[in-house]
Amino acid sequence: MKIKLNGIVLFVLFSISINVLGQNSSTEQRSYDLFDSYVDGSLSGNGTSNENGWSSGWESGGNSWSVVDGNIDGSEGKHVAMVENTGANICFRSMEQHYSNTNGVTYWLGFKYAYNANDKYAWNGVSLFNDNDELIFIGHLSGSEFLGVDFTGGNSGTSDNAYDQAAWFVCRIDMFGEGQNPHFYLWFNPITGVEPDINNADISSVWSKGINGFNRIRLGGDSNFGSMMVDDLAIGTDFTQLYDFSQGTSTGVTSLNAKEFSILQGEGNITITDVLNKQVCIYTVSGEKVYANKPLINNIQVSMKKGIYIVTVNNQSQKVFIK
Repeated sequence: MKIKLNGIVLFVLFSISINVLGQNSSTEQRSYDLFDSYVDGSLSGNGTSNENGWSSGWESGGNSWSVVDGNIDGSEGKHVAMVENTGANICFRSMEQHYSNTNGVTYWLGFKYAYNANDKYAWNGVSLFNDNDELIFIGHLSGSEFLGVDFTGGNSGTSDNAYDQAAWFVCRIDMFGEGQNPHFYLWFNPITGVEPDINNADISSVWSKGINGFNRIRLGGDSNFGSMMVDDLAIGTDFTQLYDFSQGTSTGVTSLNAKEFSILQGEGNITITDVLNKQVCIYTVSGEKVYANKPLINNIQVSMKKGIYIVTVNNQSQKVFIK
């Protein structure tokens, strides 16, 4: 379904995985930035070289990006925000090591993301670069009222999933080595901590621009868009590196909203309460989505086979056992 985005604030955790089927990475790489130690004010100049996997601080040109008190999820800490200004607002940071297209390497990229749109057709989001060459853009696409991926010079993928709620975007890119095009997969709101199945991807495509790997990241947005916020930016060779930081910070959609919902278990069914106009999804423990709905009533009953399931309502989740 299509959701109008004017004036809506959206929290998003993006995650990119780069994986080679049948092989594991032998070299650990990691670059991350929680923004919590920065001085309030312009993002430009914050961060240092040889720190947490970066070869530089945030480069000049990001004066429209500011360090702001408080994490996006409302907890203590800081995040960075771009407010409406004139011209495109961008800021780069370079990685200490090149994340190459090497057969057998797995990379992950994750970040919390939020925005308040004035113009639903303008753009903002995060891009991966190889030197000065933009390879992929993830966020709110130009000319579209949806969030998705632009493969930069190739095709674009968007989704009409509900965006009026907290969400977690997970992307995976399978790298097949020198001269071979990576394959890209994107899921909207997979289960936190469960690697999703490529057969259930919401968006999938060959990613020819990623053939030489990447070594820079860019935060950017159109001046017509409104505001954009980013937090807990992480790139690594293991999924846990997206949320297992030295401070113990945890990222994931379950941390964005403390509101609870109730599940009543019956014989071969479950009743879920307090779900009026909320996105309800049910997954198997392997990550397969078996139910999705946005009810127009407060309580719903869903028939289920025997097994263990994960029930999510907006950004909260609970495990249930059907006997």
